[in-house]
Amino acid sequence: MNTPPDNAGDMQDIEGPALSSRRRFLMQAAAGSAGVVVAGLLPGTASASTSAAVGPTAAGSGGPSASEPAVLFSTSFENSSDNVFLTAAATFDPTQFHSGTRSLKYDRTDNTSYVFTGPAIDGSCGRYDEISGSVWVKTANLSGGGASFAVEWRDAAGNYMTGAYSQSSNLGDWTQLTIQPQAVPAGAATMQVIFYLSRGQTGTAWYDDLVLYLASPRVLRAKLAAPNYRGLLIPGQPQDIDLRIEAFRPTGASEALGARVVLADSRGRTVDTKNFPDQTPQRYRYSLKSRPYGDYTVTVTARDRAGTVVGTPVVHQLKKLSAEQIPTSYIDNFGRLIRDGQPYFTLGCYDFALAEDNLAAIAGMNFNSVQTYHSPTQAQMDLAHSHGLGVLYVHKTDPPVISELEQFRDHPALLAWYINDEVSLSEHRAALRARYQAVMDNDPNHPAYSVDYRTWPGDDEEYVTDVFGSDHYPVKNHPDTDTIEAAGRSTARAIAEMPGYPNWPVIQIAAEANNGINRPPTEEQVRTMAWHAITVGSTGLFFYSYFDQIQDHSGADPQQLVAGTTRVVGEIRSLTDALLATGRLPVKVNSPSEWITWTTRRTHDGKRYLFVVNSSRTSRTVTFSGVPGHVATDVRTNAVTAISAHTLEVTLPSLAVGLYQLTD
Repeated sequence: MNTPPDNAGDMQDIEGPALSSRRRFLMQAAAGSAGVVVAGLLPGTASASTSAAVGPTAAGSGGPSASEPAVLFSTSFENSSDNVFLTAAATFDPTQFHSGTRSLKYDRTDNTSYVFTGPAIDGSCGRYDEISGSVWVKTANLSGGGASFAVEWRDAAGNYMTGAYSQSSNLGDWTQLTIQPQAVPAGAATMQVIFYLSRGQTGTAWYDDLVLYLASPRVLRAKLAAPNYRGLLIPGQPQDIDLRIEAFRPTGASEALGARVVLADSRGRTVDTKNFPDQTPQRYRYSLKSRPYGDYTVTVTARDRAGTVVGTPVVHQLKKLSAEQIPTSYIDNFGRLIRDGQPYFTLGCYDFALAEDNLAAIAGMNFNSVQTYHSPTQAQMDLAHSHGLGVLYVHKTDPPVISELEQFRDHPALLAWYINDEVSLSEHRAALRARYQAVMDNDPNHPAYSVDYRTWPGDDEEYVTDVFGSDHYPVKNHPDTDTIEAAGRSTARAIAEMPGYPNWPVIQIAAEANNGINRPPTEEQVRTMAWHAITVGSTGLFFYSYFDQIQDHSGADPQQLVAGTTRVVGEIRSLTDALLATGRLPVKVNSPSEWITWTTRRTHDGKRYLFVVNSSRTSRTVTFSGVPGHVATDVRTNAVTAISAHTLEVTLPSLAVGLYQLTD
């Protein structure tokens, strides 16, 4: 597996990422070695479940890219234009080369210096274009880890969006590093190529023969926004289909493509058809409310103006359930987890041991669920349940262990199946689909959960999971430059890619890598990151990690770290009834800002709330209109602000959170 850097998105001014304790654990458990080239993005091979219909089938991945990969950029570091790669630590070396007469040499003698980066590459930000690449590397005297390379995308404001990362090598002789196809995130403005050594490492690496490839997007993408859980139309929920369609012009084609949608019942009889002209994106909607229970199929094809099918169809299988078939746990149309008939806001914490003392402490920190990196035993599941904690059960084996699913699918502590932690979807699509398929086939009552710091196209992600969690850890060792807003923005991008789907992001509460260099977030930063995620649409949160807090190596007081997290989680938990409410208020912000995020709630008993976050480093004043009531009381600080003529003006200091209850 290509283990990601801990500072993905923070490499414009640092050279070498280190592995966090979390990702280091994953790397140690991963198979593979440096220099191994793995398979690229392939259509899924698993068929859709017969027991629970779901998303795109094997034929429904939208087909391959619209073009074969073409060279986007290449260099052997022979020309003056390659000077953009030079830094204080990077020079051209005529004594070492894979081809030509020289290579790019990076020599690090100080394991705390991180200065090596690369240039932005033109033509690399087309929506859903796929970028792949390779470079040859030779190493000498590395003190640990290895040499790698990556590409990373940023938006117009310079915010990290996603990246693709190679394996590493410390084999000495020339070895080829590869980046597998990565879809360009929507909204990307620049892509940067980066060479790096593992953090905390000294030694030398030579790079040569860099090639980046560009392939056009798949001809057809179709995201199933509704139903948003395994293609199931569940009684008590809307019985509507909402399909988001985009058709991409093949490279060299003279005309744009349209799309055709065919909805059929279980006997193959056409229920509805719709043709879309050559305009994208499109949205197909249809209500199955008056239709009988059973299976349905939605098939989408891209077509040219003559009506000829281009590329591979996307096929979504749906099932309209009867009352007797309602799962005990599922995701509703608001992206909420419904557990035993009641909405549930997940507040989880990562731990390692699931020992008695740890579970008691985690429950005492106001969490309602727990996650670990190993598959819990029956005794550990029982112990978690005794503390009132739900468990995300780790199920990441390839091939899936069906007996494990069967053993714990009825355990009262089971919250969801944790099937992926940062394994690349582009490289391991078939394996991830198989894990997800195993869960669907063997447990209709619990969702599958996946975590990644990258933003994947939504139709790819919904093919391999029910719930997604963005994990972006912005706090390093520079208090003045921590990009706290990056975590929430990463979550917002993932939610935009998977409309209608739940997102349970991972909130950083411990020092990245816990290596004595980085520091943990402050209580204020944790609060800001958590509420930023909530205000952009998260319906649950996980916090990483309790075991790194109590074993902190930064010099911070572990008891104070735990106490701060306890307060933040307690504040959220005290408001979960409001957060789970489906009512909203007709409030508007007068001057929208990327630094101010907010959301409203109206509970079933008429309580009204406005939650606001300032994720910037400066104080900001924001004015809302259409605000009901006469008084806004911050439920955390008890500060009172008057509402005048349905207008509320509040000033939020840097990284401040306002949790306002609106009363008459």
